[in-house]
Amino acid sequence: MQFKFAALIVTLAFLSASSFGFQTDQATPQLSIEEVIRRFTEAESENKIARNNYIFTQDIDVMTIGEAGSITGRMRRTSDISYDNRSNRVERITFFPPSTLTAVSLTIEDMQDLAGVQPFALTSEDLPKYQVDYVSKEMIDELTTYVFDVKPKKIVKGERYLQGKIWVDDKDLQIVKVAGLAVPEVDNQKFPHF
Repeated sequence: MQFKFAALIVTLAFLSASSFGFQTDQATPQLSIEEVIRRFTEAESENKIARNNYIFTQDIDVMTIGEAGSITGRMRRTSDISYDNRSNRVERITFFPPSTLTAVSLTIEDMQDLAGVQPFALTSEDLPKYQVDYVSKEMIDELTTYVFDVKPKKIVKGERYLQGKIWVDDKDLQIVKVAGLAVPEVDNQKFPHF
């Protein structure tokens, strides 16, 4: 009798656990790709607003490397970055010795890329400028991410864009990785993949 009673309790516990697991899976809604894009661009917009409340130091250090790892040229610039009350980026250069780069040169577009494209944030305001296509899901370390191809819908003269991929955490819906190229290429300039 004790054996039957114990078996009944184990069976009921198993059935309860199974039905609980089933209910939990159904209680977690699956988001559409459009909803994922909407949520992560909103989060990026919030991050941009928050970033406007901070002052930070930006250190740009570009080196050319020769044989045996020797530095053949260098350009370094350190700036304090803040934002005015209209969310315009304000840069105050604090360190900028003469460049010794000879094999490469940095252009206005390079500096725009270092300031705005490479630390890429796809906000709700910028979303209409981009074509965003879902690629797949991918693991990055312990994070499951949505992977998207991103490219500009059209090029507006004087503006810089990202053409590449972004990885978005499937839990927090935040961009966790960016890889790509700043576009457009201007006057036979070549821009690095980052």
